[in-house]
Amino acid sequence: GVRPDMWSPIAVLEELEHEGIALPGNRTDVSVRTPELLPQYWFFDRELAGMVLSNALHNALTHATRSVVLELRLHDGQLGFCIADDGGAFPDELVAPAVRPFERGEINGNALGIYFARLVAATHTHSGRHGWVELSNRSDGPGTRFALWLP
Repeated sequence: GVRPDMWSPIAVLEELEHEGIALPGNRTDVSVRTPELLPQYWFFDRELAGMVLSNALHNALTHATRSVVLELRLHDGQLGFCIADDGGAFPDELVAPAVRPFERGEINGNALGIYFARLVAATHTHSGRHGWVELSNRSDGPGTRFALWLP
């Protein structure tokens, strides 16, 4: 089950930054962006969100050519943990908001990670709203953006 508690979004992002920088052989620039006004605390399951974000970070580092950007965003009362890279692209079937159930043998590492991320996001609820995952391919060049939105 989900065990939400009060956590600092900045602390979570800083841990991801240190993880990205500390990986052996990593030659990718990892930077952090945050809005000027950001809540000091947010209620979410730190362990589940951390697993999702760590997986997204590792995927971004695998496909990045030079840089990965970790970012916090606020939109419509939700907090977004965003991870963007400058290489590769998501397949269309993963970017679609409502993915059909996968058939046996169809799930590869990326699809399974996205499935798990969407499950974790959906289990975070507040005032009738659910978390969600946003996947997008950059329009200004190669690269992807993963966002975990939590109510």
